[in-house]
Amino acid sequence: MPRCPESSDSCNHFATDAAGQDNTDTTGLTTLVRREPSVSDEQVQRRRRTGGEDLIGLLLTSEVEGRRLAPSEVVTNAFNVLLGGNMTVANVVTALLSHPEAPSRYGQWAELPVAGLVEEAMRLSSPPNHFLRYACHDAQVGAAHIQAGQAVAVWFGSANRDEAVFDQPDTFRPGRSPNRHIALGAPHYCLAHRLARTTLRVRFEELFAAVREIEPAGPAAHLHSNLVAGITELPMRIWRR
Repeated sequence: MPRCPESSDSCNHFATDAAGQDNTDTTGLTTLVRREPSVSDEQVQRRRRTGGEDLIGLLLTSEVEGRRLAPSEVVTNAFNVLLGGNMTVANVVTALLSHPEAPSRYGQWAELPVAGLVEEAMRLSSPPNHFLRYACHDAQVGAAHIQAGQAVAVWFGSANRDEAVFDQPDTFRPGRSPNRHIALGAPHYCLAHRLARTTLRVRFEELFAAVREIEPAGPAAHLHSNLVAGITELPMRIWRR
């Protein structure tokens, strides 16, 4: 898993804030994204001088079609890894803990293989709401005819509950197989997928090891965003092991 640079605390806190930004007018995240390069540009320039085997160092030495990535491309890719991994981790965990069956089935979940639980939790929570792309050529998708140049939105929560793909799609079934969810994208896969999966596995392992029982202590407050599906506040009572 790539390592963040040693001075990445501010970048990590930024990613956390952006992933949980309660932006009612949906502009907060855009503002934060625009503000980030002033920090990352400095890190990129320093890493260019000193070298290194962390994430930024790896991106600086990467080539695409025979050319090195420009500093702006390094910034964008590093930010996508941090934001993608962080957004997924925070919102998948809270989404699962807010599940109606969580209080009664938490103990059973703690005994299951974590890898399968992580995949099903990502499918059911689907942290990114949608991605928008433009058609390069005319295409037929189901009954819809799409013309070249038209905007096409993929709604991840809907796709991950497609009854033609998933049996009982609204039911949380850890270990579901096959589980062809697209919570991390398809076919353009999320750069942070290894970071997200590894961090989620560790988070759930630590949670199950430390907490034996949970109980809701109030209603969940949901994020107001058309980009990210998440929870900003989840009051709970916990009993430690």
